[in-house]
Amino acid sequence: RGDVVLSDVEARRICSFVIDALRADGQISAQLDPGDILHALSSHHILEISNHPTVTFRFQHQQFQEYYSALALRRELSQLVTTGNSQQRLAFGQRYVNEPSWEEPLRMVASGLSTTPSDVAVGAFLVRSALHVDPVFAGSLARLCGSAVWNEIRDEVGPQLRALYTSSNESYRQCGLAGMIATGSPDFSEILIPLMSHPDQKSSF
Repeated sequence: RGDVVLSDVEARRICSFVIDALRADGQISAQLDPGDILHALSSHHILEISNHPTVTFRFQHQQFQEYYSALALRRELSQLVTTGNSQQRLAFGQRYVNEPSWEEPLRMVASGLSTTPSDVAVGAFLVRSALHVDPVFAGSLARLCGSAVWNEIRDEVGPQLRALYTSSNESYRQCGLAGMIATGSPDFSEILIPLMSHPDQKSSF
């Protein structure tokens, strides 16, 4: 949900849901108390408890939350790429890719992809979703996804970044240039190398 804090009631409800799911899957047999689980997570510095003004829980470090969010996004992406329709895919981009708070979890997803066909499909979808929202972020995700994904989407991403770079609008040109750099791809070397070797290091064009 993108929330930072959970109430005690919500946290216990989540624990109960997971306990029931694990028991139904044959992973555990004991009857566990949600309060004991929350206490254990707090004792091991995963969660941080606050008693004022009411009992609430939050991750002790933001990166814990981002990591677990990335795991959830990875599952959702895999299902979306396999069985999702165009409306559901568009909704994913609007809900996650267009929200800055989800940027780091999405980067974690991208950097954890392998070269299997299913992971390449996930990475390609992720980059395409970002390309319509933020070309620079799309370039960064493409670099994190790796060469297998770049080979899949280079013919879509490259022309769009080049079109931005040749725009008459200076902001678009800067965006296209930043997107090319973000990809880390040698595909744009004929543009980037002259710029980087230009005597005037403040020159962008």
